[in-house]
Amino acid sequence: GFGNSIDQTLCGIQTSQVISTLTNRVELRFVSDGQTTAPGFMMQYSLSSCNGTFNQTSGRIRSPRSGGNCYTSIVAPPGKYIFIYFSSFYLQALDGECTERSLKVYDGQDSSSPLIATLCGYQYPSPIRSSGNKLYFVFTRQNQSDYSVYHLYYTQTANENGCGSTFFGNEMHLNSPGYPNGSPANLDCYYTISVPPNRHVFMRFFGFDISDTNGCNSTYLQIYNVIGSADPTLFSTYCPGDQISDHLSPMNTVIIRYVTGATVSNSSTWDLKTIATVPHSSTEFEGLPGSTT
Repeated sequence: GFGNSIDQTLCGIQTSQVISTLTNRVELRFVSDGQTTAPGFMMQYSLSSCNGTFNQTSGRIRSPRSGGNCYTSIVAPPGKYIFIYFSSFYLQALDGECTERSLKVYDGQDSSSPLIATLCGYQYPSPIRSSGNKLYFVFTRQNQSDYSVYHLYYTQTANENGCGSTFFGNEMHLNSPGYPNGSPANLDCYYTISVPPNRHVFMRFFGFDISDTNGCNSTYLQIYNVIGSADPTLFSTYCPGDQISDHLSPMNTVIIRYVTGATVSNSSTWDLKTIATVPHSSTEFEGLPGSTT
């Protein structure tokens, strides 16, 4: 081993968790008895780095464990846009303002670019989309010993409205293109949402208000279940005026298709949260920001 053990042992079927190392090296040891069979495990890793630049197609960024200000850039190829969403967020705001600790997001290559958001508190921020191919983050923490944490996922998209992409994570907060403003016309967006193996996608809409004078002929939202290598199976189509019930997928992937017509109302929006859960259970949703029971 490398020393500085964090003594984490995982077995059985467990909810994925974030593990932070104490140094820049980590050792993983997988032990099997040679008899029991199971699908196995899957993991993702990310680097906690300040003053860094991320240019992969998609990835994850988390807050540094210690230190003061942190500067991070995400850069996509020209013609692409950047879409980010948060899986964890807690920046304590004792004064009710974002003066002592905050995460600022700029729509460009540095802090001279337009400021999109100044984030603090404990509510999950809404997804953020760039207007170009760059985003710049400034994380400020005056007290280096306080507990402040954020985890965000980013992905590149070809549509400036954040129209569709592929997402992986235990918790996600997604919403319609242009949210909180209305959806643009003539969209055909596909969102692929995956959680770890042996888990299922539990979906809850906290807002669904779409309208079109041509009704479901032009504007609608569809949910597809993905089972193995078979073609996605249409679960349901939701039209303007419909109410969407909670949905638990049979496997660990779902696809959402969102279509708008030329006559879609400019106030049409939807707001969705998902979690990875065990089959036939939605109790983990209780306590999520904005959840209802």
